[in-house]
Amino acid sequence: MWGAAGAVGAGLGQVLADQLGQPSAVPFAILGMCGFLAGVTQAPVTSFVIVMEMTAQHAMVLPLMLTAAVATAVSKMVSQPLYQTLADRYAVIPEPVVRREPEGAPPPS
Repeated sequence: MWGAAGAVGAGLGQVLADQLGQPSAVPFAILGMCGFLAGVTQAPVTSFVIVMEMTAQHAMVLPLMLTAAVATAVSKMVSQPLYQTLADRYAVIPEPVVRREPEGAPPPS
């Protein structure tokens, strides 16, 4: 999931850089990766640290943090958390155990 979210985010950053007529799309692609990943996972710290380490762009730490925070806030307004939703979907709720006494047995004291 991390690689796919990073690729989609980088592509969106590239498109935005092209639309704005920027000579270099690299910062937009990096911020797009961080924003998309933070929005999908709703984990802003994890997202900006992963993208910062993957791209070795330590000078972009503040823009990455801001992008991750905004993307997470917007994502929380429009959707449920991904990991919690997946966990709830696959959670098995055990049925209560009912003890039955054999017929003819005296009631428990």
